[in-house]
Amino acid sequence: AAIRLFTAVFEPLLPTGWRVTSIISNLLIILGGVIILRNQAFSTATLTTMVVIVAGFGWIVEGVMSILESELSSNRALAILSGALSIIAGMFVFIYPLWSAKMLVIFSGAALLVFGVTLIVRAIQFGKLVH
Repeated sequence: AAIRLFTAVFEPLLPTGWRVTSIISNLLIILGGVIILRNQAFSTATLTTMVVIVAGFGWIVEGVMSILESELSSNRALAILSGALSIIAGMFVFIYPLWSAKMLVIFSGAALLVFGVTLIVRAIQFGKLVH
């Protein structure tokens, strides 16, 4: 952002509107970076909560789409049940975003742990195949 800000200020051929927009947006990016670096715990919690809320919104949209497209499905009842469960899960995330964020972190950590152990086992097996 600092390099882009320097370019926006000193580039002679840049139109005025682009120059002003670039200066303002790059100053906001720099300010955001400083805020994130000074308040890392708060920034991490906020970012995690926002990711969870976006996931909740995605579940609600997916649920609505599943219900709307259920007439095209061979098993309409299953499509409607899946859509209803997605909508309920999305609403749960909106009602309890911090708890949902905590569960996201726990499940992500568990998945990464399982993935790491699996990679170690595969590496050991691959080493036995080479010898």
